[in-house]
Parts: sequence; C-alpha cells; structure tokens
Amino acid sequence: MRSCLKAVPETIEIILPTYNGELYLDDFLRSLEGQTFSGWKLLVRDDGSSDQTLGILDAWRQKLGAQKLRIVSNDQGVSLGSAGNFGCLLEESRSRYVMMADQDDIWLPEKINISLNAIKRLENRVGPEKPCLVNTDATVVDSSLKLLHESKWRLSSLHPSRFPWFGRYLLDNTAQGCTMIMNRALVNLVGEIPDHFLYADWYIAIVASAFGHIDSIPISSVLWRRHQANASGVSRVLGELVMALLQPFTVRQKIRRLYDAGLAYARVIRDKYFLLLDQRGRDVLSAFISFGDMGFWAKRKVALRYGFFFTSYRRSIGFFLFM
Repeated sequence: MRSCLKAVPETIEIILPTYNGELYLDDFLRSLEGQTFSGWKLLVRDDGSSDQTLGILDAWRQKLGAQKLRIVSNDQGVSLGSAGNFGCLLEESRSRYVMMADQDDIWLPEKINISLNAIKRLENRVGPEKPCLVNTDATVVDSSLKLLHESKWRLSSLHPSRFPWFGRYLLDNTAQGCTMIMNRALVNLVGEIPDHFLYADWYIAIVASAFGHIDSIPISSVLWRRHQANASGVSRVLGELVMALLQPFTVRQKIRRLYDAGLAYARVIRDKYFLLLDQRGRDVLSAFISFGDMGFWAKRKVALRYGFFFTSYRRSIGFFLFM
C-alpha cells in the first residue's frame, strides 16, 4: 500500500490513459481547455498506440506547457490494458484531488467545478482524512455527438442512491470512471490496481464503499461517446438485458457473470484490506466470497442480511430467483 504523499492544495490532477485515440482526442482536450476551473493538470500515459495519438499529445503539450500536460513515458510500448493504464497513472498522481478521463468523451464546461465543490462538501461532512468519491451522471451520445439519451443512469437502469453500501457495490457499480473525482485519502488507499481487472472504476468504488463515503450527483457532467471502439457499450448491455427478460437461462448467465466479476474484486479486497475492515465489513466480504457455495435458502438469507442487491429492482429479483 502506498505511503501518504504530501498533497498539492486546490489542484485537480486528471489522469488520461490513451490508446489509438486520434479520432476524438482533440475534441476531449479542447473540452478540457474550456473548463471554467483552470487549476488542473493532465497526466497521460499511452498504451502503445499505432496511430497519431502520441503526435497529438505532443502538440498539445507544446501548446499547454509541460507543467500543464505531463506524459508518463512508455518507451517500450508496453500494453497494460484499460484498467492497468488507469492504475499506473493513479500511482503517478500527487494532487489533493484526482479525476479520471476517457480519450473520446467531451467534458461539459462546469464539470470540474461541480465535482470539486461536491467532494469538498463531502469532506466537510465526514472529514478530509476519510476516503471520498463523488460521481455524476453522463449524457449518452454517438460518435458524431448526436444525443442518444440524456441520462446514462436511466438508460442503464442505475439508481445510485439506492442501497449505497459495501455489499451492493460488490455486486453492482454505479460510479462511472469518467464522472468520478477522488480525494487523496482514497487514492492512497487504492494503491495499485491489478492490471488484469477490466474496470478500474468498479474496484475504486468498492474500496470507497468499504472504507469511506460515496456521493452521487444527479447532474450530467460529460458527453459519454458510444461507438464500436469503446471498452464498454450501452447497446451491448441493453441487448443482454432484453435477452435476460426473454430467456431465464440468459438471466442466470448474466447474474452469474456479474457475481463472478464482483468476486474477483472481493478476493483482492480480502487479500489487501481484510485486517483494515471493521467487523461488519469482514462479515460482508466473507459472505460474498462464499455466497456461490451456499444452498438456495442460505443465499437468500445472506443476501438480505448483508445487502447484496442491484439498484435495479428487476435485476435484484433476477438475482434472488436465479443465484
């Protein structure tokens, strides 16, 4: 686990992993340049792009200055994958507050201001020494920025205010990376993110829910661009949900995949943090890890006791029926 680092007050550090992002990277950087809050620094690592991404980054570094845009060297072109690249940048960060960004999104002008004010309110409530995370909603657009849906939460049947506890985050993440801001206490606690994880944001949200506090702000702060090159996709998720409604076997498969994904994170949490958890947290974690081996009625009892729910009632019903 990382040692505590001296924070740089009132500076936002934005971590941006890139990979073959030449089509949309300029759009993102222009949206960052247009933020109403100017006290940000951009930390970038490229994951071995074969297009003009590095040239675009170098041009922007010359424009903004090396103090504003720092590129983490990857001379060997080592590919860490999306989560591994985020994790590497998180380890490099030093600021009091850290935000995550995707290379193909557009940040709305007030995004940093909204996020910064929200996390300061949260820290004032619980204390800056507590790990804190704030996330917002996003507007879903296509590759040409045509509106697909005004709310990613509603489109994906996510309700962040429901069941905001550790047990739920092990099963269902509502904190999207490109809408998140973290304080230094959370960044230090998260430390290294295993590079085999698919979603860094889910892992970070689980750590925050176990040891700190999460606030979800029902405001869109980003245009979340959906296209075939994305690491995840709404159309794929919706297609799976439709199939889940029509075929019980597909429901079982979907629920099992989500539990298995959460289980991978839970095992890492156990190995890294078990002694730091309070007794309730240890009980929740142990129950979740052993959940798949329990009998039918034991599973239902444990799920109710420890809050293993989705924020979607439909998915929670599926979980209770088919796990």
